[in-house]
Amino acid sequence: MNSFYQLNVTEKEIPFVLFYDNGNSVVPSHWHKEIEIIYSLQGNTQMMINDRMFEVREGEIGIAIGGDIHFYLCSQNHRRMVVMFDLDIFEDERSRGKLKGEIGKLLENMVRVSSYWKPEQKRRVVQILKELEEKNTSTAFGRTLAIKARIYDLILILCNELPKSGSQFKMFTNINQTKMLSNLEKAITFVEQNYMHHLSLEDVAEALNFAPSYFARFFKRFTNTTFLSYLNTYRINKAQWSLINENKGITEISEDVGFGSVKTFNRLFKATTGMSPSEYRKSIFENNETISDIENPADNR
Repeated sequence: MNSFYQLNVTEKEIPFVLFYDNGNSVVPSHWHKEIEIIYSLQGNTQMMINDRMFEVREGEIGIAIGGDIHFYLCSQNHRRMVVMFDLDIFEDERSRGKLKGEIGKLLENMVRVSSYWKPEQKRRVVQILKELEEKNTSTAFGRTLAIKARIYDLILILCNELPKSGSQFKMFTNINQTKMLSNLEKAITFVEQNYMHHLSLEDVAEALNFAPSYFARFFKRFTNTTFLSYLNTYRINKAQWSLINENKGITEISEDVGFGSVKTFNRLFKATTGMSPSEYRKSIFENNETISDIENPADNR
């Protein structure tokens, strides 16, 4: 599908919302007038901002300003905080839209991903996001004022202190770029629907009516990885979920996620996670037992 405009529902008193997303499904390409900030609380996620893919790692931040076309790939073992607010929060009868316009201009070339910021800049933004999280659930008097104050502080950092890039985060300016983003979504969806079968670059290229060589270049340009690397990573993520949640053998899981050879599966799994599938499963359950013992210590007297 083409990128679409998303209408967001915010609070009645202020144009602000804070929620959490586990990343279990693709968020299709869309745009909206609100600023959207994600803070990766657990694991990593891939975030497309206009014509470039970024990996927002655990503890990092990604930002889409109003008008940015953006979407998120499916991410296993991931959880993120999402903060959204409209620049209308800065307007009153006297400003008549002038302040909002000035802020928008200052944000256009802002570097959107915190891995490119200075550590102190990231620390201060993270602190504000945590304060917004705390105020969001507060029932005390002045909650709305406190949220607005934190957002004012946040905007000052985004506008005045974060690094700028003249071209890296340039917004879409023609319909061809939007079409390319739509084609990438189709490729990702095809993988999600067929990863459990034998799947080749040629299969996806044919589904999109692309020449294989063109599709290979296209996929690498928009994701910063090869198609085969993306496919294998997606399969490993699915296998991790199965190892934790299903009582199946390693060979069966390997086949379920599309690996024709359990030897290849074991090799790639270890290269990705640093341990074999059986070691990974054992470590997860051992950690769970340790946590359980701490929360509910046995009476050994």
